[in-house]
Amino acid sequence: MRLLYATQFEVASLDNSMLPAKREDVLNVVSSWIAEWYLSRKNVQIDFPRVTASLSPAPGHDLAVSASLAKNQNVSHTVISWSYPDENEGNLFWNSRIELAEFRELTEFSFQLQFDSIQYVIAPVEFTLRRPRIIGAMLRQFNCTCGDTRLSNEPREVTAVGMAEFIQGIESSRRRLPIILVSRTANSERFLVDPGQLAEQLAGIAETYYLMDKWAAFALSNSIGEAYRCFNGAVRVYWPDFDSAGDPFAPIYLSDKINQLNGRLGDTLFRKLAGISAFRYATGPVITDAVELLDNERRAELEEVKAAARDRGDLDELLALADRENVQLSYQNRRLQQENESLKASLALARENFRVMSYAAAATEEEADSSETSQEESAIGPRSVGDAVLAAKTDFADTLTFLDSALDSAMDSPFEQPRKAYQAFLAMQEVCFGWRESLRTGKSVGSFEQAFEKKGFEYKPRESVTSKGKWGEEYEALYDGRKVSIEPHLALGKGGPKTCLRIHFYVDREKERFVIAHAGRHKTNTSS
Repeated sequence: MRLLYATQFEVASLDNSMLPAKREDVLNVVSSWIAEWYLSRKNVQIDFPRVTASLSPAPGHDLAVSASLAKNQNVSHTVISWSYPDENEGNLFWNSRIELAEFRELTEFSFQLQFDSIQYVIAPVEFTLRRPRIIGAMLRQFNCTCGDTRLSNEPREVTAVGMAEFIQGIESSRRRLPIILVSRTANSERFLVDPGQLAEQLAGIAETYYLMDKWAAFALSNSIGEAYRCFNGAVRVYWPDFDSAGDPFAPIYLSDKINQLNGRLGDTLFRKLAGISAFRYATGPVITDAVELLDNERRAELEEVKAAARDRGDLDELLALADRENVQLSYQNRRLQQENESLKASLALARENFRVMSYAAAATEEEADSSETSQEESAIGPRSVGDAVLAAKTDFADTLTFLDSALDSAMDSPFEQPRKAYQAFLAMQEVCFGWRESLRTGKSVGSFEQAFEKKGFEYKPRESVTSKGKWGEEYEALYDGRKVSIEPHLALGKGGPKTCLRIHFYVDREKERFVIAHAGRHKTNTSS
C-alpha cells in the first residue's frame, strides 16, 4: 500500500465543543458517505455494519469493520477498511482506512488514503488526488480540532485590527497544520486565488486565511517583518513552528507564479501537503491509549477464563483457549507484518516524495525571493520619516497640508519604520476622503477612532488635561496666522524614539483638510 494522504483530529459536538462526539454519531457520517458512494456510483444499497463484520458490496470491493468496546463502554476503538478497484484500471485499487477511538472523554478520528497495484506491471499510473469528501463532511458536522486549531472548510478573514491575534496563531508552538495566507492585488484589491475554493481543497491538512484589505497587508508587514509579508495577490505558506525572530522557511507564490499555474495553485498545494501528511503521519494519542487499554482488558479477561479452567481441571477448555489465543496471535502477527511492510513501502515512497517536494519548494522560494527582490528594487520605499513626509506631501497634496514643523520633526526622528509612517499618511488621506464624503451627503461614516482603527492605526483626539495644562504650547501650532490645537494625533508604536512615532494634526473643517504639524518624537506628557 502506498500512503497518499492522511489526517487526524479530535472530534467534539458542534453544539457544545466541551463534549466529545459520540461514536455512533461519527459512524453515521461515515456510513452515509460510503452508502451514498455506492448508491450514486453502483446503484447499490448497503447496510453499513456497526459491529465487527465484513461485506463485499460489489465484485472486487471489500468493506470491513472491526469494533472493540471496553466493559465500562467509555473506551472504544473502531477500524473501517474500505477497498475497491480504480474505475479506469482494475489492476489498481484504492483503500480508505478510518480509525475512531474514544478515551477519557476525548474522541479522535484519523483517515488514511492508500493506493496500490495488484500485479507487477510497468506502465504509467494516472490518477487525480483530491480531498476525500468524508473530511469535509466531518468538519461540517462536528467541531474538529488539531493542536490549538479548529479545522474549517471556509477561509478566515485577517484584518488590521486582528493582526496581533493572527501573528500569535502562526507563532503558536501548539500549531500542527500549515497556514495558507492569501493577499489581494495592490490596485484592484482582488484575489488571484479564490480563498473559499482553496480552503475547501485543503481542509483537514491546512488552514486558509485571507487579508481583508491593503491595511491588513501593511499591518502584517509591520508586525512580522518585510521578509515574511504577503502582498499584491501573493499566497504564502507558514509552516508549524514558525518564528519570525528566527530564519523559518515560509514559501511564497507571487503573482507571476500564480498566473503561470493558470488556476492550479490549489491542486499544486494539495498534492504537496498530501505528500507531507503521508510522510509525517503517526497514530494519535487517543487512539494509542484506547488500543492499549482494550488490549490489556482482553488479556486480563483471557487470563481469568484460563485461571477458572485450571481450577476446574478442564484441560479441553484450556486447550481450546490456547488454540484461540494462538489463532488471535497469529492473525495479529500477520496483520502487523503486513502493516509493517506496507508502512515501509509507504515511508520509502513518502521520503522520496518529500525529498522531491522539498527541492521543488526550495526552488519556488528561491524564484520568489528573486522576484520579490526585483520588485523591491523597482519600488524602494522611504528610508526615513523625513523621506516619508516629503513623499506624502507630494502624493497626498489634495487632502494633507504639511507645516514646516512637521518636516523638521520628521528629519529629527530616528523611527525605524518609515514605511509605516508613509502608510499612516495614506490612512489619513483615505479617512479625510471619507470625512469629506460624510459632510457632503450627511451620511455618517463613524468616528475618526473607528476609521483609523480599521486601517490598523490608533487615533487619540486629545491629550490629558494635565499634559495640556503643563505643556500647552507643545500642543499648539501656527496655521493661517492663528494658533490651532494639534492635540489630535496618531500613535505609532511605544517606547523610545526608534520604536515610537507621533503624528499630531489639526482638522481644518473649513477647507476639509488635515494639517500635519508634527511627525516625530513623542511630545512631553505626564509619562515622559
